[in-house]
Amino acid sequence: MTAKVLIVDDELDNIFSLESVLKEDRYEISYTTKSVEATALALEKKPDVILLDIHMPRLNGFDLCKQLKALEETKNIPILFITARYKHTESLVKGLEVGGTDYIVKPFDSNELRARVRVLVRLKEQIEQVAELKKKTFSKELCLTLKYEMAHALQVIRDAIVDLSEEVKEHSYAASRVMVIQDQIGRIQNVLDKLGKGE
Repeated sequence: MTAKVLIVDDELDNIFSLESVLKEDRYEISYTTKSVEATALALEKKPDVILLDIHMPRLNGFDLCKQLKALEETKNIPILFITARYKHTESLVKGLEVGGTDYIVKPFDSNELRARVRVLVRLKEQIEQVAELKKKTFSKELCLTLKYEMAHALQVIRDAIVDLSEEVKEHSYAASRVMVIQDQIGRIQNVLDKLGKGE
């Protein structure tokens, strides 16, 4: 599957420079020059990596990063900050503090940019794999918990049915209803057995 990259920069020349380098790796690239529209675009495009300029009007890169990290749908997307060399240290520290994953300094080296983006794409893949594993583990643990709780409840019902069947054996209709309940208990037990086997 082709990885997706979103570029957010208020300068079109910067966007085209980044795009010309990254297209060599055949990424699906989208971009915007308006930082206030970036969150909506990220929700729509679901990028694997976001390249984010820091100094933009209305909404700067730091605030946009915080906005993205606050949303469930975008919080796990790695963000590569683009910073000017003269503000390198200050921008780096603040960028990491607000949730950025990495940074690159302008003017950037093409090979360095491609390498950093490739690393972040792999990071996103690993994040998704871990999230899926957690989901499966949680589902399995939930099934086992439900099986235990329901098995205990069924045993209580069985015991009650045994006592009840002795009392109603002389009453054909009541006895038949008890048999129906016993049959349904058996069906529920079969479902629990399948849950335990992960079927």
